[in-house]
Amino acid sequence: MVDGQQRLTTLTLICAKLCQLISNVKVKADLQERILHEDPYADTPEEPRLQVRMKEYELFTNHVVMGKHANLPVKPTHTENLFINNFRVIGEYLADHDEATLIKFTRYLLRHVFIVFVRTEDFASSYRLFNVLNNRGTPLTDGDLIKNKLFGQAEVNRIPSSTVKQKWSQLEEIIGIENISYSYRVSRENI
Repeated sequence: MVDGQQRLTTLTLICAKLCQLISNVKVKADLQERILHEDPYADTPEEPRLQVRMKEYELFTNHVVMGKHANLPVKPTHTENLFINNFRVIGEYLADHDEATLIKFTRYLLRHVFIVFVRTEDFASSYRLFNVLNNRGTPLTDGDLIKNKLFGQAEVNRIPSSTVKQKWSQLEEIIGIENISYSYRVSRENI
């Protein structure tokens, strides 16, 4: 996936919080199936439909998807903090509404919000599309642009995208995802 992670994550957070707040059994079951895939024919545990990085998997699965609020990390990562804080804010907003309103909102969300899947022939095309689509509204960060360029160059040089993804994750781990754009700007200013 090249783009849409934030939107899919936000939708998942909203659906998970709605599932926790709504007591109607049918609506709750429908929402639960949308965020947590259960294969009745397999003996494997349920898996969230949205896959996150391994280092945030436990918090995302337990805190957001399963609604278990105990055992939050003592020192959460930047991304874990985003999950925790955004989930809390969504919950505070939705908690101000009665169940009938929440069900109407859920019905609206599920009937009028669409996820569009666009597949391109190669990674280079997908990243060109990414740049075009994201050239509106909120500007991309330097980190987004660097990552995009790396994936584009990897395709040209026949480097597996999984290698770039792994190296990018290592870079985020070392520098911190919130600091990548700052580090890039500072290094450009010193050139």
